[in-house]
Amino acid sequence: MNKTEKETRKPRRKRWLWIVPAVILCPIAAGVFMCSYTPRAYQPSPTENPDQISTYLTHELGPDFFNNVQLDEPFELLVKQHGLNDIVAGQFQGEQFDGFSFIDPMIVFGEETIYLMGTLNYKQISSVITLIAIPEMTADNKVCMNIQSVRMGVLPVTKLVTFLAQQAFDQSADCFEGEEDIRLMTEAIIRNEPFDPVFEADGHTARITEFTLTPGLLTLTFQPEP
Repeated sequence: MNKTEKETRKPRRKRWLWIVPAVILCPIAAGVFMCSYTPRAYQPSPTENPDQISTYLTHELGPDFFNNVQLDEPFELLVKQHGLNDIVAGQFQGEQFDGFSFIDPMIVFGEETIYLMGTLNYKQISSVITLIAIPEMTADNKVCMNIQSVRMGVLPVTKLVTFLAQQAFDQSADCFEGEEDIRLMTEAIIRNEPFDPVFEADGHTARITEFTLTPGLLTLTFQPEP
């Protein structure tokens, strides 16, 4: 091998020394970017009194339901996005499971679509989780959330999050003691299966017969039942 050939191989070796780590690091960097992406719509507002029940629930949504369900006639219940977020902000802060914690939840009502977002923490890693659902009424008058996808940043993680949610649900069975209807509904949502949309409160029972989703607002139609 002459001197010219040796000099030609040296630059080639140097290039390979740069190419190999680049090939390894590029997918890692792409994964980090995909997981760290924050949707523009994710702007959770801190609740004023996180240790108290939402006044939207106690002074508006709750009274609207109770006053109407006693009339034994079909009625509409308007669920405002900002009010529902005030409710969930105080209910789901810092929930932990096997080192994972979920904070700052936020719900967005779109056109026929619901977006549930929140920050998932694991050790030193944080990422915004987005669940996208297009709920629908089935032919037998049940409701299916019809979950389309779950994303960590922009990375699809539907199967992983479903598995973790099911594990957390199985280990929290005691939380549903005396509330079998809520337990069945929660499990159906996790499994993306239809559930019976019947709600009971203060001795009154009502069924959701119709709903519409528009930006910022969920309109529910209830039919009281004996």
